[in-house]
Amino acid sequence: MNTDESFYGEHLPVLRRVEDSFLQRLKDLEQVFSNEKKRFPVEHYKSRIKSAGSARAKLERLGLPITLESAKDNLCDLVGIRLVCRFFFEVYEAVSLLQEMEGVQVIRIKDYVKSPKSNGYRCVHLILGMPVQTGGTTAIQTVEVQVRTIAMDFWASLEHELKYKKHVPDARMMSEELKRCADEIISVDLKMQTIYEWLNQPRDTERAGEAQ
Repeated sequence: MNTDESFYGEHLPVLRRVEDSFLQRLKDLEQVFSNEKKRFPVEHYKSRIKSAGSARAKLERLGLPITLESAKDNLCDLVGIRLVCRFFFEVYEAVSLLQEMEGVQVIRIKDYVKSPKSNGYRCVHLILGMPVQTGGTTAIQTVEVQVRTIAMDFWASLEHELKYKKHVPDARMMSEELKRCADEIISVDLKMQTIYEWLNQPRDTERAGEAQ
């Protein structure tokens, strides 16, 4: 069997507790921003526990034993969270909030926004350590958090779907087109941010009214 229950066993409730705890922290942060009438930098977020099939496949690709212990020791993304932001600058605001989360350890950050992958993929990846009670002791469970804009998320979702299509006539041409689309999307992201900043800057009439 390749179900989550058969692969993760008693560790599955641990992963679920970590997922729930992290989502609650995000909800609490969102409420703080709302109470202070501030703009929360995250438009929406989603979470998942890595399926048993995906965990097995990744271990196999890495040439590692396909066991629960191997997954716990080597896979940092058994719990995954994705934060999707409206604007480019909000990505880094969200990253700062994650870094400042009380009781959460920042283990690693990879910034694929400033340094995109060769295929055009852009996103900030953080590996965080979350404390969790298990077996009467406190352990650290890693969580992978991806932070990207709506446009980056749109591209990544389609790229992921197309990448696994079989019998692609010209895979190289498709890769080049996807890379071109990624570059166009980041250009749109920056233009949208410029429009947002322009709309939110103080106007001369507002300044004149304040001076009267």
